[in-house]
Amino acid sequence: MRWMVKNSDGKLDSMLTFAVIGFLVCMAKFIVHNLSFTYGEFNIDFGAVDAALIGAVLTPTLVAYCSRRYTDAKYKVNGQETKNKDVATDE
Repeated sequence: MRWMVKNSDGKLDSMLTFAVIGFLVCMAKFIVHNLSFTYGEFNIDFGAVDAALIGAVLTPTLVAYCSRRYTDAKYKVNGQETKNKDVATDE
């Protein structure tokens, strides 16, 4: 998929893409939070920046990305993935 962001290993990364999109949405909200447009009776007001909303958008995506990177690094030896010996498998 061409629209996905590549991580530092050069692989397409969906969680990093979601984190970047969430960051850009929060920055767009921060930039336009004081703007309001009126055209006749039609009014667009972007409202205030809400820290809870920004936290609700950024925290899950960044935590998921960091935890996935941690587990990828934890279960690799010499550049190859290894099986987790703590997890029961059918093999």
